[in-house]
Amino acid sequence: MLDFHGNTSSAAQEQSGSGWQQKADAERFLVLFPDGVGNAWNVGNCCGQALNDKVDDIGFARALVKEVSASACVDPKRVYATGISNGAGLAHRLACEAADVFAAIAAASADLVTDPCTPARPISELSVRGESDTLVAYAGGNTGSTGWYSPGAKGTLELWKKIDGCTGPLQKSLEYCETYTGCTAGVEVTLCSLPEVGHILYDNALDFDVPKQAWEMFKRQPLP
Repeated sequence: MLDFHGNTSSAAQEQSGSGWQQKADAERFLVLFPDGVGNAWNVGNCCGQALNDKVDDIGFARALVKEVSASACVDPKRVYATGISNGAGLAHRLACEAADVFAAIAAASADLVTDPCTPARPISELSVRGESDTLVAYAGGNTGSTGWYSPGAKGTLELWKKIDGCTGPLQKSLEYCETYTGCTAGVEVTLCSLPEVGHILYDNALDFDVPKQAWEMFKRQPLP
């Protein structure tokens, strides 16, 4: 599992705040918390030094998985990516451009901005979004001081529906969550919308446990 921090944040902050370290300890899997160049990740239209320097963060993620797999017991069918904000944008991009390595992704507080998104195979994704997010607006539109465009939470759900060829109805799957059914190869496309929750949503008043819900999906979705 790779867990990517947000813009201007750090690996240490993500490790202490996301809850994935505790989940990994309980479930006994490896989790890595990388640091981005200039505390940012290049997702194509954001952010910071990583974007300005055109850092190859897709290549970095692939190399990191390869390096760890050479020195630890890693099931190649069960490599996953997650993150928050800018890091979630990278998780979306990895789903689009590295679906041969990553089995599924979970993205918190960011939408799909990789265009075109043409994964090598259908891939499961879970988005968790705060409806009161003022940094990356739930409804989408031009975002923050940089003005880059986001399709919004619902827009991202519809994009992944199309990408993964989901033909079934949208069904309530968990409290606050809805999932498209009938997706190609049995993958899952889910949006969890948290009312009165803002951008940094890991510690929320609803007691919605992002790692718990994401890990349940990950366990169902190995690489084919």
